[in-house]
Amino acid sequence: MYFNATMNEEIKKDRSRNYPKLSLAASVELAKKLYSKAGKAKISPEVAVGALGYSGMNGAALAALGTLTHYGLIDRERGKSVSISPLAIRLIHPLNSEQEIAAKRESALLPQVFKELFDAGFHKCDTALIANHLIQNEFTPDGARKAANMFKENIELAKLQDSSINDSVESQTEDKTADTVSHKDVLPPVPPVIPDHIKGKTVLATYTAPLGSNEATITFTGEKLSVEDFVALADFVDYCKRQFERKQKSESSNPIPPKPAFPEPPFVALWKNSNKEKMVKIVGQPVFQKGEYVYQDDGGTLIPANELFPDLKK
Repeated sequence: MYFNATMNEEIKKDRSRNYPKLSLAASVELAKKLYSKAGKAKISPEVAVGALGYSGMNGAALAALGTLTHYGLIDRERGKSVSISPLAIRLIHPLNSEQEIAAKRESALLPQVFKELFDAGFHKCDTALIANHLIQNEFTPDGARKAANMFKENIELAKLQDSSINDSVESQTEDKTADTVSHKDVLPPVPPVIPDHIKGKTVLATYTAPLGSNEATITFTGEKLSVEDFVALADFVDYCKRQFERKQKSESSNPIPPKPAFPEPPFVALWKNSNKEKMVKIVGQPVFQKGEYVYQDDGGTLIPANELFPDLKK
């Protein structure tokens, strides 16, 4: 095989080839698309690009997989499989706004080029200056412009514009005569998410297990964890399984009837039974409970559907 050493050296120098080709926002949308089609399953790259809407392993498809990899949104086994990453799950289904912004910040700074720019304080510079800096660091002019614009867009999405830079002076020689300044980003602290039912308790261990397209988290609290605790947990999980199976059988034998043929809320109706007869304004969607549908009026009262007579003239 013919090998062009000069051409290969030029490719190595062109760093604009090695950065995400899409913004973080666009990449998260791609991850959502992949997750909606494949869940957390490990699939081949060919199947993955098909789920993303590409006809095959062409340049655009490879760029999409590369971009998702740059941002840490997929886990890849070289030549074998692709799967959605835990970081992507936190971005797609965050527990709260704090976890979402923390995940965005982590993902935005995973690409090496963007991390270097942020560490050096370029997130506070305009795009033209960033592009000039990248050109002087082996980017093509077009690649530098695109990377600079994408970097600034990601910084805004992850709310990193106002993050401060911590300057530290380090000695570079034994006599400490040559000092240099290194920059480290200091992100606003994100408090850990602590569920209400374990606040104030001592957490002994936490385990997270994938369950198909779902996920289960088990947290042990108390004073000391033992093997017997796991045995008791297994018994409890088996009990929960039986209860779930019983509920499924009950629901299958008593299917929920179709919703009443009433107008979409809000609507005005006559509430009539043996004790009262008055006009009410229905504001909530029907809820099936205790074998019947009930509606909620604007005063918060739950009213059985069979006691409502909508004013269809209005």
